[in-house]
Amino acid sequence: MPSMTGAEDLLAEIEKFLRKHGMAPSTFGFKAVHDGKTVDRLRAGKTITMKTAAKIREYMRAYEAAPRLKKVA
Repeated sequence: MPSMTGAEDLLAEIEKFLRKHGMAPSTFGFKAVHDGKTVDRLRAGKTITMKTAAKIREYMRAYEAAPRLKKVA
């Protein structure tokens, strides 16, 4: 199996995050880096800067660490 590029690794992390949290790709991009098209661009094979990748990973880390309110039915 060929190794993934940095952008492919990041996209795999993002896809897992989106599934886990039920978040739309555009919402994720806007909240992480103020760009709702970021995930679409990565899916299309575009690359991003290391600075942007770091911001995305930091957003995911902070989101995972933040306490969530339980939904009450």
